[in-house]
Amino acid sequence: MLMSLMELFAGRDEDDVARATKIDERRLKAYVQRLNAAGTERAAFDRVVADLKADEDVSAAELRAIAHGYNGGGKMPANKKFALAALSTRFAELVRSQKNRATAEKVRPL
Repeated sequence: MLMSLMELFAGRDEDDVARATKIDERRLKAYVQRLNAAGTERAAFDRVVADLKADEDVSAAELRAIAHGYNGGGKMPANKKFALAALSTRFAELVRSQKNRATAEKVRPL
């Protein structure tokens, strides 16, 4: 059963609702750039994800938007848990793609 936004945010004042749904575009772009810059380096990716988890200023809506941006679009994750999973899935896809390209380069004739 779907709850309306009013039911979801019942008991919260307008500032809480605004903060939960507002997205800081600069923060969003900065995190997406850091994730993209990490490339296929596991340590760099893990640092960005750890920073995301530790950053109390990042709302659930922002984390979902960051995952959506890192994935290059597609379906918006439903919540924080799925957003973090989407980040890891995208990273694994990038690593797999790089390994496949490296293998293809080895077997291509000159």
